[in-house]
Amino acid sequence: ITVPAIVEAIRDVGYDVALEDLEQQARDREYRALRFKLIVGIALAIPVVALGMAHANFPGANWVQLALSAPVLFFCGWSFYRGAWKSVRHLTADMNTLIVVGTSVAYGYSVAATFAPGLFEAAGGHGAGHTSGVGFEVVPYFDTSAAIIALVLLGRWLEARAKGRTSQAVRALVAL
Repeated sequence: ITVPAIVEAIRDVGYDVALEDLEQQARDREYRALRFKLIVGIALAIPVVALGMAHANFPGANWVQLALSAPVLFFCGWSFYRGAWKSVRHLTADMNTLIVVGTSVAYGYSVAATFAPGLFEAAGGHGAGHTSGVGFEVVPYFDTSAAIIALVLLGRWLEARAKGRTSQAVRALVAL
């Protein structure tokens, strides 16, 4: 019996046959979702990094960076948080844990510096942004957290693309 004969027999009794590989379909969906998150992450991270690197000091600069970096962390980087949570539940740590801890600390400090900069100024002028004798400038690190998420997403997207191409090459070899 051949595959076309099996397909025809199944269709004769009123059912349809999905001939595409379900694993490949799932991989394609995951790849497209990852690509979308990468595009959104990069599009939002670029202005945040530009503002951070330029040390933009206009009124509301921190709020703009907060608004642009929040979706990068909590939408684009949600898979890292989910993976870190699974690791913590099993009392282990992995790359997701490292990414989440690093980006969350930078983001959390930046949020605190945005909402209550006086807390850091009252600390006596120690830390990043201290200028000798002139005063203390609270420097947020939204750019760091957004850039890390975007760059790791880029790496994961490149990995997924390479896996997809390798899988297609193996299928072509098997078909030969």
